[in-house]
Amino acid sequence: MGEERFLERRFLRRALRSPRELRTPELLPEDAASFLLTCPEEPEALAGTRAADYVREGESRWGIHRRPSVRGRARWYSLPLIAPPPVIHPLIAFERACAAINPRGILCDANLVGIYPHEGVDPALLAACLVSSLGVMMRELVGIANLGQGALKTNPAYLARMLVPDLRAASSRELAALGSAFQAARQAAFPSLLDGEPDPVWRALDDAVLALLGPGAPDGARLRAAACELVSARLAKARA
Repeated sequence: MGEERFLERRFLRRALRSPRELRTPELLPEDAASFLLTCPEEPEALAGTRAADYVREGESRWGIHRRPSVRGRARWYSLPLIAPPPVIHPLIAFERACAAINPRGILCDANLVGIYPHEGVDPALLAACLVSSLGVMMRELVGIANLGQGALKTNPAYLARMLVPDLRAASSRELAALGSAFQAARQAAFPSLLDGEPDPVWRALDDAVLALLGPGAPDGARLRAAACELVSARLAKARA
């Protein structure tokens, strides 16, 4: 059973630990229930703090500093901080469309993939493409279904092969329509393509993404059906 510790707020950063905590296309602080202890490397900066007591207890009570994963570091308790990713995608996916913007700079652990858009690409518009039915289809094509229960692994190397519309080549009208569609969906629960046609906000988002592909773009309903078929086949193979 866990024990409560009350540490200084300045050493704590809110963190997302599980893809299950991603509920909508905008990550909110209340979605990330965990905190990461971020101590400075200089021991003097911790002097007289509850965080210092916590670190010492970790050494004396549990011997954490001798564990193989950290014993080679001079300051075992200090983690290098990277810039919080503007867009977050799950490492493991099942049937939900799932990607979120991270406007509040929440950290995420290894169960999620942080995405840093190219310069000039709006994170919200990139997230819109990833969470659309087109994004789900691309995810299914590049991911590896070698995990239990038909879970799809989408690590950074796989996601890097995903094809998404080139937002830098889109017209201002197309970008505005996509931004409006994403704004309407940003607090809507992620849909499952296995539940049939999604709510109107998600169909509108699909339409806005497909408009970026030009006159030869597929019909939204047909695209959703194809994406659903890929997801269903993956899960059915695991059950078999």
